[in-house]
Amino acid sequence: MFLNIIIRFTTEKDIPQVLRIENDNFAEPWTKEMFNIMLRKEFLQDVEESHNFYVCENNSKIIGYIIWGTEEKFPIILSMILKLKYRIYHLGK
Repeated sequence: MFLNIIIRFTTEKDIPQVLRIENDNFAEPWTKEMFNIMLRKEFLQDVEESHNFYVCENNSKIIGYIIWGTEEKFPIILSMILKLKYRIYHLGK
């Protein structure tokens, strides 16, 4: 399989694909509203201006995402997933 991986900022139009991945991989998936809150960064306080919600694409299809924030100036991963068939490529490392 040829991989053409791009990691980029998440946009509102990405949320439906992110939700599909979420629902396919978690027994208790996040809701659309939870992702929209992360996208709008409403949960962040006192954090430098930086984007914290990225998607991973392969050939223009979203195959995963990561949401991160900070706690006491240390980065923490809030949620991260990669579609099962792409995990063998260790893209989440």
